[in-house]
Amino acid sequence: MRGPAEVVPNLYAGPGCVDLDEYDIKVDVIITLDPSCPAEATGSSREVYPIRDMEVEPIGNTASAIAAIAKHLEQGRRVYVHCYAGCGRTGTVVSGYLILFRDMSPEEAVNAFEGARGCGPESEEQLMFLDLLEVMKRRLGPWGTIRELSQGMGLGDVLSGI
Repeated sequence: MRGPAEVVPNLYAGPGCVDLDEYDIKVDVIITLDPSCPAEATGSSREVYPIRDMEVEPIGNTASAIAAIAKHLEQGRRVYVHCYAGCGRTGTVVSGYLILFRDMSPEEAVNAFEGARGCGPESEEQLMFLDLLEVMKRRLGPWGTIRELSQGMGLGDVLSGI
């Protein structure tokens, strides 16, 4: 596992409880998936989307975090995404963004994340979610997938609707 790293241009990922200024990483927005251990950076704003460790639930928060990455990058902002260790939840959210908005397969997305960070999604649920995103994207497109996942359903509900 490495420190904070750039996964694709302007999208950084890593652990919480770090000061990005010490790594000379300048970001505009920090997306926090584990508020118990926030990352810090001078001049950045913070958005919090709590996700349970080793999971993708609440799935609406996972979808909102992916959407936030897409919107901020589209607006030219530099984004840092983190959970506690910067692996499982962070890897799932960043890989989800890569699948929906960078046209990567789940395998390509996880490989890109793991290549930058040296770790990635950790649970079967997280990997299954990434496969689900690819299926949903083919049917609904990127933003349709985000809207569907933001309905407040659990992963089981989403799977039963496919």
